[in-house]
Amino acid sequence: MADGSSDKGEKPRPILHCGICLEPFNNPKALACLHTFCQDCLVNLVGKKTYLTCPTCRSSVSLPPKGVQGLPDNFWLSELSTSPTRRSSALYWEHLNRSAPSKSADGTERDSGISEGDSTSPNGTLIENDLRPVGTRSKTKARTKVTCGKNIHIDEDVRFFCEQCEETVCEGCLKKHGGHSVCNMEEAQEMRTCEMQSLLGMLTSQVNDLNTGTKKLRDHRKQLQDERGRVESQIRRTAGQWWDAVKLCEEELLKELDRAYEGLRGPLADQQERAEGVSTDIAAMVGQSRGKLKGAGVIEKLTTVRKLGEAHDRVLDAVNEMNSFAAQRIKFSPSMAPGGLGQIVVENKGVPEDKVDKKVTRSSKRSRSTSGPKIDQELLATSPNNVPSPTLQSEESDVEEKLLVRAKVTTIGGNESSEGRIDEPTGVAVSDDGFIFVSDWVKQRVRVYDEDGKFQRNILVEEKNSIVRPARMAFDSYRRQLYVSCTSSSAAVGAKKTVKAYMENGDHLFDISSGLHCPHDLAVCPETGRVVILDTELRTLLTVSSSGRRVRSFSCYRDVTAPPPVCLNSVAIDGNGDIVLADWWYNNVKILKPSGEVQLTFGTPGWEEGHLNRPAGVCVEPAGSIVVADGKNGRVQRFDPAGGRGEELLHGLQAPSCVACARDGRVVVLDEGRKAVLLVEYQEK
Repeated sequence: MADGSSDKGEKPRPILHCGICLEPFNNPKALACLHTFCQDCLVNLVGKKTYLTCPTCRSSVSLPPKGVQGLPDNFWLSELSTSPTRRSSALYWEHLNRSAPSKSADGTERDSGISEGDSTSPNGTLIENDLRPVGTRSKTKARTKVTCGKNIHIDEDVRFFCEQCEETVCEGCLKKHGGHSVCNMEEAQEMRTCEMQSLLGMLTSQVNDLNTGTKKLRDHRKQLQDERGRVESQIRRTAGQWWDAVKLCEEELLKELDRAYEGLRGPLADQQERAEGVSTDIAAMVGQSRGKLKGAGVIEKLTTVRKLGEAHDRVLDAVNEMNSFAAQRIKFSPSMAPGGLGQIVVENKGVPEDKVDKKVTRSSKRSRSTSGPKIDQELLATSPNNVPSPTLQSEESDVEEKLLVRAKVTTIGGNESSEGRIDEPTGVAVSDDGFIFVSDWVKQRVRVYDEDGKFQRNILVEEKNSIVRPARMAFDSYRRQLYVSCTSSSAAVGAKKTVKAYMENGDHLFDISSGLHCPHDLAVCPETGRVVILDTELRTLLTVSSSGRRVRSFSCYRDVTAPPPVCLNSVAIDGNGDIVLADWWYNNVKILKPSGEVQLTFGTPGWEEGHLNRPAGVCVEPAGSIVVADGKNGRVQRFDPAGGRGEELLHGLQAPSCVACARDGRVVVLDEGRKAVLLVEYQEK
């Protein structure tokens, strides 16, 4: 605090007055920053908020549950404000002026330290920049000997205390504290006592609040232990119910096996018995006939020849019947148990986002994998339509036997030379005249093949001072433009994702990056040439013109409970300009108008024909049928334009992720699990 001469033009505020209303304190309340204000002033200042900013130091103060009324009372200022014995500094000046100069030890006259010029005109009010007593005068008490704060006047009786310097002051040093807040020792003792009482009361209240919070934590811990025991019992009970159901299924399957065995054993035994009977009869006849070769007459031999001829016909009939008999086999096709008995869910209701324990509540992070977006098993279990894995392969069979389902399959880029070989395919596209485009993530290029799958040329995907990895693509057959979603990595910028446009000959046209965070898939409208880009991180569809100009964008996924990186995985456009989306999270396909309204949703979670399990890619045939890469089921299916009558085109795949349809009805399939691209020519029934 400056001395009294520094701010003479500014009227100091009385120390016992509120800093808001500038009136004497009325029910003073102390904040956590130790500044004090009237209760009514704080109530008007706070309003309906649960916190306030201190008008003096601007510190943010949280209010207790009871609001301003719950703040601790400042007993010190309250007692000072209401004390009837409070005196002004005039009492001290009056006392000192009446006192005669005293003699020092050497006989010289010693000044008391106060002159007439130092005297001020007191107004009887306690203020900050004036020489005045503060507090109330307590009753006379026995006290210990107190020395002067400066240790100058050792023998002088110390009767005063400077609040500003926090020193004990004798009459000889009183002048040096001119303009300071000075009170007598009794009042200083009483003020310190009041301060201690105020702080003790405040700390006692805070300790009580801390104890209350500790008790709540103990209650929460006990509740958590009870919940753990209850959930453990539920898990064990559910597991027991599953086990009972599995045992029941086992018994039913064994009964069905017995019925199938008996049903197949009967015809097989009858056929075997007939064949053995014919064999026995013919063997006996052959033995008898051999004895008549030399001793029998002509008539007898003629009769024997006739019988042998009949036996020959009988044997032929038996052999033909035996060869035509279809011996049926019994096989068991095991199924995986469902994805789990359930899931453990940690509820974060009412918990601020920054307080959520990330180690307990996991979040999914997008990464490129061989079966579409990568997702933790815990997150998979929370999917509303979680589908167990399809039938296990119990026997190893030939690859072609696995793949062929009324289709002719040609592998593209698998047995080519080093120039045309595909190392890691990540996207496919087909032009109307049959050219096939395959993006190679490792080689950083797009490989072009003819309609028979023969390698033609490369389109280099490159950028100065960057490594560019191509992914999914779309081709505009009218303008002969290729659009590629790419991930560029550089030391200066890091990783960024863009869409690059090329001419068919490989000339780079432009980049599309504005408004995009994670462009994952894209499609070209055959009528307008506009490009629709699916951003899986923003959950938006961005439409741009053939020159890269932004046309519109809208949110394509409004379910905030599903993690953005795995909601939608592929986009296509049908002949009407409607947008077709493969929903990886809900195992279905959505058809949207160009403006974003959902027209149709089809698809049922499962692994039977017509069901979907993590669809990863989608395309539309010229006739309007929708082809879906059924990722987790390892197959490709085709649905009619209304979403009904799903049929299997190809199965036995590991992780089909992309599909593209040619005008002649053939389908190009990318199997990321095998790192292979297949050209499928579907054969109608």
